[in-house]
Amino acid sequence: MKKISANLQIVKGRVMRRFGRATGNGRTEARGGVDQVAGHVKLTGEKAKDAFKN
Repeated sequence: MKKISANLQIVKGRVMRRFGRATGNGRTEARGGVDQVAGHVKLTGEKAKDAFKN
């Protein structure tokens, strides 16, 4: 379930980043980048947990 949440955050970040770039809004673009990175960090953490479980 947490992997799905992380992937959704990555997608949300991509959408925000592209929207910000298209509209010329640097703040929205930056927030999208932050969301994207946060999602990747969460996903990596979940993958690491799974690797150590087995």
